Amino acid sequence: KDDAEFKLIAAAIRGNENLQTITTLDDARVQSFIEVMWKEDVPAGHQLITEGDLNADFFYVVQEGSFDVYVSEEEEGPGGENFAAKGEAKIVTTVNKGGSFGELALLYFVPRAATVKAKENSVVWVIDRSNFKNILMKVS
Repeated sequence: KDDAEFKLIAAAIRGNENLQTITTLDDARVQSFIEVMWKEDVPAGHQLITEGDLNADFFYVVQEGSFDVYVSEEEEGPGGENFAAKGEAKIVTTVNKGGSFGELALLYFVPRAATVKAKENSVVWVIDRSNFKNILMKVS
C-alpha cells in the first residue's frame, strides 16, 4: 500500500460513523485495519453485498469507482400484515472514492441491510470479519 492508499483507507475508516460510535479509532487501531486489508477489483454491475444476506463477512473501503446502495421497500399484505416479500429496490445512496460500507452486519451479526452494487469498474480495500472483530476487541 502506498502513502496515498494508506491515507485514503485511514480517512475512510475514521469517517465511518458506525465505527466511531463503538470504538476509539486511534492510530494503532486504524494502522491494524490497514495492515490486514487487501485490494480487489470489482467489475461494473457486480453485487458485493445482498440485502438480507446472513453471510456478512467483509467490510469495504472504496479506492476507485462508485457503488449504488439499494434498499427494498416493505410490501404489506391484504390485511396490513407484513409479508416477507420485498418490494422494488430503490437507490438510497451512492458510495464514492474514500467511502466505506459493510460494517453494520459485521458489528451486530444482523442480516445485510442493503444491496451494494458496483456502478462502474471499481477498486476496493477489504477486511474480513475475524480480523475486523479482533482489531475492535483489542484494548488500546
